[in-house]
Amino acid sequence: MNETYLTPHAAQRLGERTSLSPSELVRILSTDNLVSLGVELGTSRESKLFFSKFDDKFFVAIQDTCDGYVVTVLTLEYWHNLSEKHFFEKRIVSKQELLNAIMVSDPENLICQHPPILGNKTLAISLILQSQRVLNAGSIDIEALLSSSILDLTKTLKNQFGQKLQARELHKERITGALWRLKNEENPHGIRFGHDVEYENFIGAMKQDLLKRKALFKKYEDFSEVLNRRKEMNYYTDRDS
Repeated sequence: MNETYLTPHAAQRLGERTSLSPSELVRILSTDNLVSLGVELGTSRESKLFFSKFDDKFFVAIQDTCDGYVVTVLTLEYWHNLSEKHFFEKRIVSKQELLNAIMVSDPENLICQHPPILGNKTLAISLILQSQRVLNAGSIDIEALLSSSILDLTKTLKNQFGQKLQARELHKERITGALWRLKNEENPHGIRFGHDVEYENFIGAMKQDLLKRKALFKKYEDFSEVLNRRKEMNYYTDRDS
C-alpha cells in the first residue's frame, strides 16, 4: 500500500462532514484502524469504514489503492445510497462491521461490551456449575425481561433451571453463577452467586445490560441506519420472490 494522501476534494469533505484533521485521517488509514467494505467494480478504489471518536460517528473513506489518494469521505447513509452503483450488488454494512470499526479504534467504548440488540428477540442463558462446567439453560424473551415483574421472572427462571438440572440429574446447589448473551455473541456477560441462586440480582444484571444496549443504540444513529436498510432490502426481496 502506498502512502496516504488526500485530494483537495477529500480534504474539503473531511472538514465539512467530520471534526477530524487531515493528519488524523491519515493516521487512521495508515494504521488500519478501519474495516474494508470492498473495492468498487472496475476500479482500484477501496471503501474503508472507520469510526471517529471525536464525532461519535462512522464514515467511509474512498481510497485509491494504487496511488494512496483518498478521493472523498462519506457519511454511512451517503455511502449506502451510492453502493448499488459501485458494487456488484447493493451493499449494506453489517452490525458486526460497525462494531469491528469501533473495536479497532476505540476498544474501551461501552458499546463493545454492550452491543445493540437489533433483531434479537431472546437472550441465551447458561448456568455456571462447580468445576467451571457450563450448562445450557435455554433462553428468555427480551421484551418479557424488560416488562415483567421480578416475581414473575423469578418463577419463570426457577422452573426453567429446575427442568434443565433435573434432566441432567444435577442439584441446584452446584450452580455458582450464570451467563447471558445475544445470539452469535462471542463474549457473554456473567454474574457469580453466593450460597444460592440470586435470581433478583441475576435479573437486575440482565435488565441493566439490555437498557445500556438500547441507550447506546440510540446514541449511535448508524446502527439504526443499518437496521432500516436491511429491513428495506428484506421487504423488496420478499415482495419480488
